[in-house]
Amino acid sequence: MFTGVNADPGGAGQAARIRNWAEGQTAIHLIPSLGTLYAPALAHAAVMAGNSSSGIIEAAAFALPVVNVGDRQKGRDRGANVLDAAADPVAVRQALTRALDPAFRSSLTGVANPYGDGRAGPRIAARLAAEPIDDRLRQKSFPEERPS
Repeated sequence: MFTGVNADPGGAGQAARIRNWAEGQTAIHLIPSLGTLYAPALAHAAVMAGNSSSGIIEAAAFALPVVNVGDRQKGRDRGANVLDAAADPVAVRQALTRALDPAFRSSLTGVANPYGDGRAGPRIAARLAAEPIDDRLRQKSFPEERPS
């Protein structure tokens, strides 16, 4: 399954190459946007490959093996589920082989997600609920300007 490309420079050309390649192939599905089906797709996928931030951020929540192609995500924190590969067919094929190895997948069980445990919302709500609602919330304050 391929999802649509984003609006980065060169994205339209990449989308055309994917469409041309997928055309007429029954085992290939090109879906411009999964919307609310995106998370279930990640939960059921064997591997994700590409250069999307989703492979770095969201896929970690599913312990989904990711082959991150090229250096578009260079410098981002990433979990142990991410395998980096140069943007060439041999490197991508090698990384996909490793990502699909059952031993690699099982090594991801319980792996830490560098972007949190998915429970930030309840913690934030509890913290906000514990704060008194008083004039401090209505009064803006700014740090004093420091001399240059």
